Amino acid sequence: MKKLINFLLIQLCLIGFIFAAPINSKNGYKELDWGSSVDEAKKAGYKLSVMDDKEYLGKLYNVDVDAYNVISKDKSVRVLQFHYFGGKLFAVTELLDLTELNPQKLEKRYGNFNEQGIYLVGSQYMDAKLDVNGAVSNLSIVISNIKENISTIMYDWNVYKDISFVGKKLSKTEEKTIIDELGPLANKLVQEKSGSKKPSFAFMALTTDYKNTLVDNYVTDALTEAMFNTGKIKIIERANLEAILSEQKFQSSGLVNEETVKSIGMIAGVDFVCYGNLKDLGDSLTVNARVVDVETGELCAISRATITKDDYLLNQSKAAVGVTNSITKNSSSTKTTSAPEVKKTTTQTQNNAWKVVRYRNDSEGYTQYIFRVFSTDERFVFVSYKKCDVAANSRVIAGIHWTSEDNWANSHRGDFEIKGQSTESTILKTFEQWAYKCFLDASEKNYFYYMTDPKASARWLVDLFLNNDFVAVRKDGLVRKFQTSGMLDKMAEYGITWEEIDAAIASEEF
Repeated sequence: MKKLINFLLIQLCLIGFIFAAPINSKNGYKELDWGSSVDEAKKAGYKLSVMDDKEYLGKLYNVDVDAYNVISKDKSVRVLQFHYFGGKLFAVTELLDLTELNPQKLEKRYGNFNEQGIYLVGSQYMDAKLDVNGAVSNLSIVISNIKENISTIMYDWNVYKDISFVGKKLSKTEEKTIIDELGPLANKLVQEKSGSKKPSFAFMALTTDYKNTLVDNYVTDALTEAMFNTGKIKIIERANLEAILSEQKFQSSGLVNEETVKSIGMIAGVDFVCYGNLKDLGDSLTVNARVVDVETGELCAISRATITKDDYLLNQSKAAVGVTNSITKNSSSTKTTSAPEVKKTTTQTQNNAWKVVRYRNDSEGYTQYIFRVFSTDERFVFVSYKKCDVAANSRVIAGIHWTSEDNWANSHRGDFEIKGQSTESTILKTFEQWAYKCFLDASEKNYFYYMTDPKASARWLVDLFLNNDFVAVRKDGLVRKFQTSGMLDKMAEYGITWEEIDAAIASEEF
């Protein structure tokens, strides 16, 4: 029963986020005030017992919270919980035996709500205050009808908005991504052309002093997406531009200026070309960007912005500084010589973006290796190798994780457009099934949802990762890019050869 209640409460909290609808009620709970202590609750006549369910609490908050199951004096309350942060009461949850959900009964129980009154959103009654930007500025109650019971969650908003994942989303205080940080710069760089059509842009890779292509392309992709998100421009495929650069040998010569950029833009058939450089400042990067009007050859925009490095940039830039001359040497020693010929070099071991989870399941006789590459958020692509003690049973799975809300596996379904920078055409995959699960440990308690093509083996995705330094995925208008170079190098670090992967895929195909 406890697990059922916990599940319902978690779902309720997530539903509030999905509706993007805000939530609010009276301050405090009956005789208690927000910020009161456990001792004050006991003095008020409540019997508290420690609720030790870290997994449940972890889904609601991103800090340590003390939670108690409470025996209520109200017979209509089936389940009651008090949550404390820093020893102070900031949340109360209830499951009530009120079978008829209507504003009159709710107001009778909870008192008069704020001036907005109680209103219905979907299957929930909510009350909230919004600021001028549409963010929630006050929140304390969500009420929903679940199997003829009423679930209620009340919060001290001043605390909840700073410690809860959902609270940060609703108050729009969640950590900004690099794409968000580049938004103001993107708006300054966007240009217009006469007429109603959107101008076309080509983006040359922004370059660091230490020539780290993973960092360069990561920031360039983020700026490209930030400018695309303005809705004011069209963008030429990077693969097409890179082919032009390679053919004309402009960028490799180091002679990149307004004149050469104009020539590149004319060959690419675009209105504007954006280029520039990156200055590494340790924990941050300064992005210096310029835009050239291809028709006139004039420099029509120049601007800069300093962005905070995320975990990926911190790892990649630290790995590159001071080791530029040794990258090829070090990576060559780990490259799998028996791997098939690939179109792109995958020997940048020092800047490898693949993250690895490894665990052993002795009872079933296998070792699981999960190789993942993340984008600017929690979306990622992966290759999973189940190395069985009986080699014939080994298996390879490759797929895409496309949502940060794992409880909503259904959002993975639909059309995916997938393309590598060296592939000639876009692959369109329609995933109709619910998302599958990939476990991250032998207990099978930790997992992520993913989509793959059950009618085909993993070979098509593995080949795509193997033959491309970058892979782009688009779904429902959202585009994410993944830096897939160095897959074989990362596998070699764990003693895995291409022959193993190839044999496991071939076994499945058979």
